[in-house]
Amino acid sequence: MKPYTSFYKKSLPFLLLLFLVKYLPAQDIHYSMFDRSPMNISPALVGVFGGDLRVTGNYRKQWSTMPLPVDYKTFTATVEHKLNTPKITRGYFAGGLHFNYDDAGDLSLAQSQIGLSGSYTMALTNKEDKVNKHFLSGGLQAAFSQRNFNTENLRVDLQFEGDAFDPRLPSQEDQFNDRAAYANFSGGLNYRYQNLGGAQDKRTRIDLGLAIYHFNEPNKSFNKRAKESLYSRYSVYGISSFKLTQKADIGFLASAQFQGAHQEFVVGGNTRKFINDQVALLLGLSYRMSDIDALIPNLMLDYRNFSFGFSFDLNFSQLDNASNGSVASELSAIYTVGKTKPKPTKNCLIF
Repeated sequence: MKPYTSFYKKSLPFLLLLFLVKYLPAQDIHYSMFDRSPMNISPALVGVFGGDLRVTGNYRKQWSTMPLPVDYKTFTATVEHKLNTPKITRGYFAGGLHFNYDDAGDLSLAQSQIGLSGSYTMALTNKEDKVNKHFLSGGLQAAFSQRNFNTENLRVDLQFEGDAFDPRLPSQEDQFNDRAAYANFSGGLNYRYQNLGGAQDKRTRIDLGLAIYHFNEPNKSFNKRAKESLYSRYSVYGISSFKLTQKADIGFLASAQFQGAHQEFVVGGNTRKFINDQVALLLGLSYRMSDIDALIPNLMLDYRNFSFGFSFDLNFSQLDNASNGSVASELSAIYTVGKTKPKPTKNCLIF
């Protein structure tokens, strides 16, 4: 009876978030497996993992089954590293580099972004307490973005004579640039609860956090004569995993994204089966609640320091007929370098 009581006490804050997130009053990069692209949900998650170095890659393709050329491709690559700070005994700094790329539609409307992130994680327990279970991380991100499109496939009304298109006719769209560049800044906070002890005990953990992206709201307009601000994106999330048995875990996750008139809500759960000390298999199911949008089955394989993920969006929105029920697929890969042995002068904090 005790293990189940402990489980419910630990999971209560996360379960509350699942209900609250639906009632909170985006159009950035987003992934269905959002927990496998941490820099895109909060800069505070930089360095919040077990190990010293983490490399992540994500790829998403959507709308490829639509009759019009609106297929959308997204790619993300990130690297994070914890910094060696021997004089800081109750926390650590971490740094990260990310690259995001989008490409969509007949005009190849693309967005490229490269950015740097930094975070600091500190233990919230008393100095006399040798067991740290509660941690708070704060992170900042500075990025440079560029948007552009291909004008070769541009068609406007003035270039048509009746039903015939004449590319020699001027488009008179000279008030537009074919690219726009801007800097943007973001920040976030993350709370982690983590059991300590052996590797199996550490399998119980909870992350709760929020972040604000593009809080400077830069001008992203292609129009030379008008300003169009990039709305700030607000991210609220919860990610958890609980040890049930020696060879099985259960997890819950939720994400809410708000950006201008756009909003997205994703909730899900999963179960992980440990085949042996080096191999684990995870099966999950998530649901995007925005306008009854999609059901998202996902599969993940952990092998030593590698983790591979695949998900498939099954569409239930008003685009169902046009998209044949399938709107997106995702691939992800994560490689983590194991923790090096700490120096005798510094205790290993967490993860």
